[in-house]
Amino acid sequence: MTEMQLAIDKVKKMEWLEGRSIISVDAEHGNACIHELMYNSLSNKGVVKLVNSMYLLYKIRRALKFAEKYEAPAVLTFFVKHDKPGKKVERLFRFDGEKFLTA
Repeated sequence: MTEMQLAIDKVKKMEWLEGRSIISVDAEHGNACIHELMYNSLSNKGVVKLVNSMYLLYKIRRALKFAEKYEAPAVLTFFVKHDKPGKKVERLFRFDGEKFLTA
């Protein structure tokens, strides 16, 4: 499989998860959200893979949205979405495409 096909497959998987409200990626505001059950079920390696895939989707959407004004991808802020009353969203970390940054 070519590198391009692998990237397309990653994006399709992310869009599938987004269609089921498990994740969301907002290219305009630089925010991403992961449902608590999904986040808690992942190993550290799984989190890294998911974040990299979500960042790829973010870069594509950002490039499409801001085509002529597009700059280098900004930092994407990740949140976890809770089902518990009173605690809807919690900020986790930021990711700049290469490294995780503190929230």
